[in-house]
Amino acid sequence: MKVRLDAAQAAYDGLWKEFAAGRGTLESNYEWSVKWSEVALVLAQTKQGRVAIAEAHLARMREIIPIVQADEERRPSFHLWASKFYVAEAEIRLARAKDK
Repeated sequence: MKVRLDAAQAAYDGLWKEFAAGRGTLESNYEWSVKWSEVALVLAQTKQGRVAIAEAHLARMREIIPIVQADEERRPSFHLWASKFYVAEAEIRLARAKDK
């Protein structure tokens, strides 16, 4: 499982660098952040750990919005709305983690 966690994190990190540089896709960043979170949740031993994982995913999704806003002339117009959706979804994941 640790191999999957490390691979998902590495994939996300690589995709993030591409996205921040104006390449790559919004969806890929979201998808790999979710995969990373899901694998980490399997390994989480405590509620505190699950909350921290959800918080980290939310932070990653929040990092997307300023990049999209700064580069909105080159990115598709739906990227801003999609990134806001991804943040809202991450907030729901966090709320659920806190409730469990």
